[in-house]
This record gives sequence, C-alpha cells and structure tokens, in this order.
Amino acid sequence: GVSQGLINHHFKGKEELLVCVYDVLTAFLVETVEATRKPPFDPAHRLIMLIDANFDLVGSGSSQLRAWLALWGEISANPDLRELHKERYAEFKSAIADSVAAVAAARGKTIDANTVAMMLVSLIDGLWLESRLDPDALSPKAARSACIEFLEDRLGPLSDKTRLADVG
Repeated sequence: GVSQGLINHHFKGKEELLVCVYDVLTAFLVETVEATRKPPFDPAHRLIMLIDANFDLVGSGSSQLRAWLALWGEISANPDLRELHKERYAEFKSAIADSVAAVAAARGKTIDANTVAMMLVSLIDGLWLESRLDPDALSPKAARSACIEFLEDRLGPLSDKTRLADVG
C-alpha cells in the first residue's frame, strides 16, 4: 500500500531500501546478542537464548519468508547489503563462539569454538528455512531442539530447564 514515489523520496534506490529492510529484520537478533552479554545470562543460557532468537525472528508468516529469501538472494549482488550481512553474521557467530568457549572452558573441554559456532549458525539457517517452508514437516520447536542437541553433543547438558521447555 505504499506508492513508488514515497519509496523514492526516502531511498536512493532498491539497493538502499533492501539494506534498510535487512537492518530492521535483524534488529531483534542484534538486540538479543547485546542483551545476553549482560548479567544474569551465563554462557549456556546465552546459547539457548541466541538459538531461540533465531526461531522467533520476525514471525513465521509467508510474507516474512519471502522477504528473507529475497534478501538472501540479493546479498551477493548488493555490496552494501553484503557488508551489513557480513557484519551481522560475524556478530552473531562471535557471540556463539564466545559462549561455546566459555562453557567448554568451565567444563574442562577442548573445543574449536569458532568451528562449532559456524556449524551452529549453518544448522540454524537450514532448520529455520525448512521449518518456515513446511512447519508440519519440521516445527520451529523441533528445529530449536535439534540445535540444542547439537551443542549438547559437544558441550554436555546446557540446562535442565531447556529440556523441560522442549517437552511442554
């Protein structure tokens, strides 16, 4: 319901509009990353919250899915969008890697936290997409559980509360 003239008034072109849309859609995730850096969040709880933030990200409607697919498709062609994506990806991966390293260190485990973080982000992206394409085949709750199980295979139990939340 917005005219092209109004869009042209606020944005220099489609590329700038897409950067703004991506920025708005990822703001919740950025806020979660920042919020979990502060007490009372221990590293294990932080990992769970970062996973949850992805599956809560901007709802699950078909218009949101189409927006994400369009944005992902534009990242390689739009240098400004690619730069913002690179920055957000690095922030998120770093938050996960820091938490993985902290949990592993507290448990006396040796782990390549950056590789685990990269694997988890890839797992989240794939499961998020599948759970949005067909929630009957893969629910967001089952996708979330798979991500937590992946981490627990490497780190051990993250929280008894996590398992109770999965059952309920």
